[in-house]
Amino acid sequence: MYWPGLQPRGSSRASPWHLGAGAEAANSSKLSICSGGTRGLSILFITHDLSLAHYISERAVILYRGCVAETGVTERIFKNPLHPYTKMLMAPVPRLDKKWEEAAVGPNGKQPQLTGGCVYYERCPVAEKICASHSPRLVEVESDHFVACIHYAEK
Repeated sequence: MYWPGLQPRGSSRASPWHLGAGAEAANSSKLSICSGGTRGLSILFITHDLSLAHYISERAVILYRGCVAETGVTERIFKNPLHPYTKMLMAPVPRLDKKWEEAAVGPNGKQPQLTGGCVYYERCPVAEKICASHSPRLVEVESDHFVACIHYAEK
């Protein structure tokens, strides 16, 4: 199979998603290249390396147990993380614009259970009783910045 513009001359790779094999091996990240139709090329980059994600992506989706916790423009999410899980992920990332502080941000020791409510309920440091039975929807808290947390639910 030939993919115009994606396959270097002499390349024996059959599909564009093979282009991510080097990145995947190098840093446990996954790279998928999809046809973007009339808009051009789209890349789905899956990683646990938040610094790298911030550097290469325009948009970010923070997932916990397969559910979207926060999504939007990468810069907004990194400057103002809102979901408790996103805050926990961002806490250990060194920043030049902030003094390093010891923070007790992290999941509590409870083993996650499926409760029918918020998927982060058992580990959330700010969970309320309603979180156990209510699965929050994504709410736009600022332009192109969405979060799924009862604390930001539309009132």
